[in-house]
Amino acid sequence: MKKSSPSQEPALSRPLFDNPIYEGLILNEAAFMAEDGVIVIIEEFDSVRPLIDKYVLDICSSTAVAWQLQEVKAGRPVLKNLYLSRYSGLLQAFMERVYLDHRDSEFTPSLCSTILYEAMDALHFQSTHSPNLQAMSGHPWMRNWELENWLISTVRSKAEGRGFKRSEYENKRNCDRNYETGRAFLEAVFKKYSRVEVARIDLKYQNSFKAELTLSQVREDFRRLWNGRHKNRRLKDLAGYMWSLEYTDLERFHYHLILLFDGSQIKDPYYRGLKVGQRWVERATKGRGDVHHCRESDYRYPYLGRIDAIDVEKRECLLRRGVEYLTKCDQLLQIDLERVQTFGTSAFPQKTTNAGKPRLPKGLRKPRRSSKPVKARKNHVLFGTAGLWSQ
Repeated sequence: MKKSSPSQEPALSRPLFDNPIYEGLILNEAAFMAEDGVIVIIEEFDSVRPLIDKYVLDICSSTAVAWQLQEVKAGRPVLKNLYLSRYSGLLQAFMERVYLDHRDSEFTPSLCSTILYEAMDALHFQSTHSPNLQAMSGHPWMRNWELENWLISTVRSKAEGRGFKRSEYENKRNCDRNYETGRAFLEAVFKKYSRVEVARIDLKYQNSFKAELTLSQVREDFRRLWNGRHKNRRLKDLAGYMWSLEYTDLERFHYHLILLFDGSQIKDPYYRGLKVGQRWVERATKGRGDVHHCRESDYRYPYLGRIDAIDVEKRECLLRRGVEYLTKCDQLLQIDLERVQTFGTSAFPQKTTNAGKPRLPKGLRKPRRSSKPVKARKNHVLFGTAGLWSQ
């Protein structure tokens, strides 16, 4: 790796902070912008963990570094920031998060987090790196931007040594595919229904039965839950549902389920969710099951309850907080992702008529053909009456 001398002061080719990753941190309440325009990372937050996974996956799916020094004939050299440089301002937050996670004996870090931790520890990143790219790092004759490039090479080396590159990258692609399926499903639901009532339940098993669970049993129980649902009067107004299968050491196999009901027919989705949970315990699992009902008052589920098709903000919340959770890349899933479906939806609803409320807010609707008042014609029969209306 080429080293720069202390006298070199390369100029940045473009500003660092003009990219979506910082906007995403602010939207997730993981950071805020101070009065001087500096992005301030909140010390205690979990939103950075998915960004750590994304950072390592981006490293493993490419061969590039973050910074490239370009020599110029006249003037000082230019430091070009490549794609991976968008994480540069977050490395200090990443470092604090992975070190805290690996000191916590009750928390199991993801594989991506473990790889980044090992790479940072090998380079003594905590004591040698500072956010000032142009300044010298703790390593002799190496600036901080060079140290970041070295970190990327170390992460890539450790990931390949674990056989990580292909399996984790395919896992990420599978999660992205599931997310797009969930997004398309919601679009289809809101095209058919002007109002939807949303409920969320978690389908689990009682502790005494968890040790003997097999994947085949769990899948069969879930299939049995929906058998004959069209004959059940409490489920006849179910517009559709989305589910994800997860595995953890504590809960073992369990399902997360989002239920979407026709809002023109029901007003209490929580009650309908109770009935689905009761069906899971009594019929599907034959007494072995357990269920957790998520309440609308819980701040973690702001998308529950009524959602109008024209309510863009709450629909976006359902997508970002609901679908995104169901399709997240779960590192603890101990099953073959290529052979077992871990996310799915019911059949996509088909809109059969254009009647009903417009599905878009007024500002986004197409204008009528003419805004001029219609002039009545002579000898026009009104409402089938015998009399004629003439001007």
